[in-house]
Amino acid sequence: MVSSDDTTNDPQNVAATKSDNDQAETDYLKTKKKQSMNYLTLLILAEQQQQKLAALHFNAIHDYCFFFPSVLITLVSGILAILVKSTLVPDDKSETVIALIIAILAIISTLIQSLIKQLDYSGRAGFHNSCATALRKLNTYSKLGAREDTYNSIFKQLETGIQTRKSVFQTSVLETSVLETLSARATNLTEEENEHDGSKDDTKGSKEDTDSDDEPVAKTGTDDDANQEGDDTKGDDKKKDDEEHKKDDNGSISAQFRQAVDTCSSVVPIGISAAFHIMRTRLELVNKSTMVHKVHAKVDFSIVFPSLYHQLSHTIFTYKGFPFVLPEPEWAVDKTLRDWKKHLKSVPDNSADILGHLIERSDMIRHLGEETAPDDGAMV
Repeated sequence: MVSSDDTTNDPQNVAATKSDNDQAETDYLKTKKKQSMNYLTLLILAEQQQQKLAALHFNAIHDYCFFFPSVLITLVSGILAILVKSTLVPDDKSETVIALIIAILAIISTLIQSLIKQLDYSGRAGFHNSCATALRKLNTYSKLGAREDTYNSIFKQLETGIQTRKSVFQTSVLETSVLETLSARATNLTEEENEHDGSKDDTKGSKEDTDSDDEPVAKTGTDDDANQEGDDTKGDDKKKDDEEHKKDDNGSISAQFRQAVDTCSSVVPIGISAAFHIMRTRLELVNKSTMVHKVHAKVDFSIVFPSLYHQLSHTIFTYKGFPFVLPEPEWAVDKTLRDWKKHLKSVPDNSADILGHLIERSDMIRHLGEETAPDDGAMV
């Protein structure tokens, strides 16, 4: 019988346990890396949605409350100025009334122009719109970069595995050829020893000298090639690391995010920013506080939050008074959560539930790209 101490101290069991722990740690780090990337893009998405809604709000106020009325007042004033000098006005009293109206409109137009310059809603809308566009591009490029890094990592692993197998195969072929050469030389040596017993020692010495002269040459050449390949690999790895380090220094995601936000000198309206902050803090307080095992939780909120932010933007955008009037932040959050939870239920009228319909035609969809194009003479 094998005692528990022997099983515990068994080198194979210790190595297997260490390998399992290393694999678990690697999986945990990969998961945390993915979650960190998701939370990073989540912050970019939240800021981009707030900037876009703010741009729509300020742009609508500038256009419909100041710019268009100012243009209309200027147009009416010009028409009345033409009429007052024409023969369509019969008496002086009418001319006086029209002149008074023109003066009042001129005062109103001056007031509106002053408000436009002071409030500068057009400039603020431009700042928010530019920031939203830059953040949208950054969010897209960061996701594409993450996908590209994953693809390059998988491709590099596959390529390294192929090169390793080729190297092992070439090494085995070289060893086989060397063994065959040595075997042939040993056979020739044996035959010569049987035929020339008197010259046995000289022949053997000559063969050994020949073997000793040939083998180190091949070995030296192999070592030189291996050293050269190792130097080339180290040089390529160093060059790649320098390029990646330079790329991270010049264009990291956080630096680009800070640059995009710093270009906007206007503040997001409190009604919009408060709604997004209430959404985030309420979900974290109510849901994450009830999770016992946060590390090994089955729900990843970094995947849940983007859909909630888009739903919140939709709630604010479809508000009756928007873009002139912003909804109450608490009402917008409550309505967003109610509408969002409806899509999680598997009911027949759930338009987002398409998995069942896709499964029915999964075989045809899977082989859809494998269909060949019809011939030129075939009828479509």
